[in-house]
Amino acid sequence: MLSYDIEKRSDLVEFVGQLFRSLPEENRPEAKSTYSEALAILDKFSAVTETQLEKHHETTLPFVAFNLKRAAMLVRWGFTCNMLNEEEWDLFKAEICDAYQTYFSDTGFGKFTYDYLIAVYLFHAKDNLDMVRERLYGLTELQKNNYLALSWEEINALSSRK
Repeated sequence: MLSYDIEKRSDLVEFVGQLFRSLPEENRPEAKSTYSEALAILDKFSAVTETQLEKHHETTLPFVAFNLKRAAMLVRWGFTCNMLNEEEWDLFKAEICDAYQTYFSDTGFGKFTYDYLIAVYLFHAKDNLDMVRERLYGLTELQKNNYLALSWEEINALSSRK
């Protein structure tokens, strides 16, 4: 509610649908460009946070990565808050996976992460660069603990341990 004005299930489903529909538009040729200021800040912050990033790709799709990540986050929250049932959860996860495969499968998770961080920078550059640092520190923790190398089965096993 605080971030996206989602009060009920239909709001959630519509908002996530809009995010998925936005992906082809964000993939337009003029969106595939470099963002020199964002890249410089990410380089600087990743050095400070000791985050290992796959840097400096020829093209970037920051808003595809950003909207795809937002869709995943909202679907997770929606399922957690009982706004989505398990079947809807599974359908959305498949749609997220398909979109990831469409836009990032040939370049990998490292590029997805980098493009997402560029979008976070662009979204918060004027008011809150701490949001970029926060995400980098979080990514560093995931890397230090090898969580990014785990399979989904291994991650699920970790969550079921007492």
